[in-house]
Amino acid sequence: MTTHKHHIVPKHRGGTDDPSNIIEVTIEQHAELHLAEYLTYGLHEDWIAFHALSGQIGKGEIQKERARMVGLRNAGATRAPLTNEHKEKIRAGLYRGDYHKGSVWEITFTDGRTETIRNLRKFCRENPQYKRGCIDSSMRKGCRYKDMVSVRKKQ
Repeated sequence: MTTHKHHIVPKHRGGTDDPSNIIEVTIEQHAELHLAEYLTYGLHEDWIAFHALSGQIGKGEIQKERARMVGLRNAGATRAPLTNEHKEKIRAGLYRGDYHKGSVWEITFTDGRTETIRNLRKFCRENPQYKRGCIDSSMRKGCRYKDMVSVRKKQ
Protein backbone atom coordinates (compact mmCIF):
# COMPACT_ATOMS: atom_id res chain seq x y z
CA MET A 1 0.00 0.00 0.00
CA THR A 2 1.37 3.39 -1.03
CA THR A 3 1.40 6.16 1.54
CA HIS A 4 1.94 9.89 1.24
CA LYS A 5 3.25 12.44 3.70
CA HIS A 6 0.63 15.10 4.38
CA HIS A 7 1.23 18.44 6.09
CA ILE A 8 -1.39 18.94 8.81
CA VAL A 9 -1.07 22.70 8.28
CA PRO A 10 -0.23 22.96 4.55
CA LYS A 11 2.86 24.90 3.54
CA HIS A 12 0.71 27.27 1.50
CA ARG A 13 -1.01 28.26 4.78
CA GLY A 14 2.27 28.73 6.65
CA GLY A 15 2.91 25.13 7.74
CA THR A 16 6.42 23.78 8.16
CA ASP A 17 8.28 20.55 7.41
CA ASP A 18 8.55 19.87 11.14
CA PRO A 19 7.86 16.16 11.86
CA SER A 20 5.04 17.14 14.25
CA ASN A 21 3.24 18.74 11.25
CA ILE A 22 3.47 15.65 9.01
CA ILE A 23 1.33 12.51 9.01
CA GLU A 24 1.38 9.43 6.76
CA VAL A 25 -1.87 8.73 4.91
CA THR A 26 -3.07 6.69 1.94
CA ILE A 27 -3.58 8.43 -1.39
CA GLU A 28 -7.36 8.38 -0.94
CA GLN A 29 -7.08 9.86 2.56
CA HIS A 30 -4.66 12.48 1.26
CA ALA A 31 -7.15 13.54 -1.43
CA GLU A 32 -9.98 13.74 1.12
CA LEU A 33 -7.87 15.79 3.53
CA HIS A 34 -7.19 18.34 0.78
CA LEU A 35 -10.89 18.40 -0.13
CA ALA A 36 -11.71 19.11 3.53
CA GLU A 37 -9.07 21.89 3.58
CA TYR A 38 -10.58 23.36 0.40
CA LEU A 39 -14.11 23.29 1.81
CA THR A 40 -12.90 24.86 5.09
CA TYR A 41 -10.50 27.55 3.82
CA GLY A 42 -11.39 27.85 0.12
CA LEU A 43 -7.78 27.94 -1.09
CA HIS A 44 -7.26 26.92 -4.69
CA GLU A 45 -4.04 25.05 -3.84
CA ASP A 46 -6.14 22.48 -1.96
CA TRP A 47 -8.55 22.24 -4.89
CA ILE A 48 -5.62 21.44 -7.20
CA ALA A 49 -4.19 18.89 -4.73
CA PHE A 50 -7.57 17.15 -4.33
CA HIS A 51 -8.17 16.86 -8.07
CA ALA A 52 -4.59 15.74 -8.74
CA LEU A 53 -4.55 13.11 -6.01
CA SER A 54 -7.95 11.76 -7.03
CA GLY A 55 -6.77 11.47 -10.66
CA GLN A 56 -9.21 14.05 -12.04
CA ILE A 57 -6.50 16.21 -13.59
CA GLY A 58 -3.17 15.27 -15.14
CA LYS A 59 0.37 16.60 -14.77
CA GLY A 60 0.04 19.20 -17.53
CA GLU A 61 -3.12 20.65 -16.03
CA ILE A 62 -1.53 20.69 -12.56
CA GLN A 63 1.45 22.68 -13.88
CA LYS A 64 -0.85 25.10 -15.69
CA GLU A 65 -2.95 25.64 -12.56
CA ARG A 66 0.11 26.16 -10.35
CA ALA A 67 1.52 28.72 -12.81
CA ARG A 68 -1.86 30.47 -12.85
CA MET A 69 -1.88 30.54 -9.04
CA VAL A 70 1.58 32.15 -8.95
CA GLY A 71 0.32 34.85 -11.31
CA LEU A 72 -2.80 35.43 -9.21
CA ARG A 73 -0.82 35.52 -5.96
CA ASN A 74 1.63 38.04 -7.41
CA ALA A 75 -1.33 40.15 -8.50
CA GLY A 76 -2.77 39.93 -4.96
CA ALA A 77 -5.89 38.08 -6.12
CA THR A 78 -5.71 35.01 -3.84
CA ARG A 79 -6.62 34.72 -0.20
CA ALA A 80 -3.55 32.62 0.60
CA PRO A 81 -1.45 34.61 3.06
CA LEU A 82 2.23 34.95 2.34
CA THR A 83 4.62 34.38 5.20
CA ASN A 84 7.36 36.93 5.87
CA GLU A 85 9.91 34.32 4.79
CA HIS A 86 8.09 33.88 1.47
CA LYS A 87 7.92 37.66 0.96
CA GLU A 88 11.68 37.91 1.56
CA LYS A 89 12.32 35.18 -1.03
CA ILE A 90 10.17 37.04 -3.56
CA ARG A 91 12.00 40.31 -2.84
CA ALA A 92 15.39 38.62 -3.17
CA GLY A 93 14.35 37.08 -6.48
CA LEU A 94 13.05 40.37 -7.86
CA TYR A 95 15.95 42.58 -6.87
CA ARG A 96 18.80 40.05 -6.82
CA GLY A 97 20.69 42.29 -4.48
CA ASP A 98 21.42 45.95 -5.01
CA TYR A 99 23.24 45.47 -8.29
CA HIS A 100 20.83 47.61 -10.34
CA LYS A 101 19.53 49.84 -7.56
CA GLY A 102 20.68 53.40 -8.10
CA SER A 103 23.23 52.31 -10.69
CA VAL A 104 24.55 54.57 -13.39
CA TRP A 105 25.23 52.98 -16.78
CA GLU A 106 27.29 54.14 -19.71
CA ILE A 107 26.40 53.09 -23.24
CA THR A 108 28.91 53.65 -26.03
CA PHE A 109 27.50 53.78 -29.55
CA THR A 110 29.28 53.04 -32.84
CA ASP A 111 29.13 56.70 -33.88
CA GLY A 112 31.39 57.53 -30.90
CA ARG A 113 28.85 59.15 -28.62
CA THR A 114 28.29 57.91 -25.09
CA GLU A 115 25.12 58.12 -23.09
CA THR A 116 24.80 57.95 -19.32
CA ILE A 117 21.66 56.17 -18.12
CA ARG A 118 20.17 56.08 -14.65
CA ASN A 119 17.01 54.08 -15.37
CA LEU A 120 17.59 51.16 -17.74
CA ARG A 121 13.94 50.16 -18.02
CA LYS A 122 12.93 53.67 -18.94
CA PHE A 123 15.73 53.82 -21.53
CA CYS A 124 14.51 50.60 -23.16
CA ARG A 125 10.89 51.78 -23.01
CA GLU A 126 11.70 55.15 -24.61
CA ASN A 127 13.84 53.58 -27.34
CA PRO A 128 11.58 51.06 -29.10
CA GLN A 129 14.46 49.70 -31.19
CA TYR A 130 15.74 48.05 -28.01
CA LYS A 131 13.77 45.23 -26.51
CA ARG A 132 13.05 44.91 -22.81
CA GLY A 133 16.11 43.67 -20.98
CA CYS A 134 18.44 44.87 -23.75
CA ILE A 135 21.08 46.12 -21.36
CA ASP A 136 21.27 42.94 -19.29
CA SER A 137 21.53 40.72 -22.36
CA SER A 138 24.14 43.05 -23.84
CA MET A 139 26.25 42.80 -20.70
CA ARG A 140 26.02 39.01 -20.49
CA LYS A 141 26.43 38.00 -24.12
CA GLY A 142 28.07 40.97 -25.78
CA CYS A 143 26.13 43.69 -27.54
CA ARG A 144 23.39 42.41 -29.80
CA TYR A 145 22.54 45.79 -31.25
CA LYS A 146 24.44 47.05 -34.28
CA ASP A 147 24.62 50.63 -33.02
CA MET A 148 25.99 49.79 -29.53
CA VAL A 149 29.64 49.12 -28.84
CA SER A 150 29.51 48.59 -25.08
CA VAL A 151 27.27 48.76 -22.06
CA ARG A 152 28.90 48.98 -18.65
CA LYS A 153 28.09 49.96 -15.14
CA LYS A 154 29.85 53.10 -13.95
CA GLN A 155 31.51 52.89 -10.56
